[in-house]
Amino acid sequence: MFEGNSSIEENVLALEPRRRAQLAATLIQSLESADVDTIEAEELEALWLAEIEDRVDRIESGQTQTIPWSKVKQRLLSRSK
Repeated sequence: MFEGNSSIEENVLALEPRRRAQLAATLIQSLESADVDTIEAEELEALWLAEIEDRVDRIESGQTQTIPWSKVKQRLLSRSK
């Protein structure tokens, strides 16, 4: 994932899921505040494809578990009451 920075990736992946999620949110916010207009469409597409591949890899390796839509929907509905 990180060329030449495998220790960074290993350290991040060793974090608790909640902390990894916080870090991911921080990284995403830093990208959102960047000047997105300067990113070429092809580069942006490549970034999204890399993210999708990473997510698929985590699911297939068992690092991440999916939640059935019925359970997600039930949780969301229970929150809105």
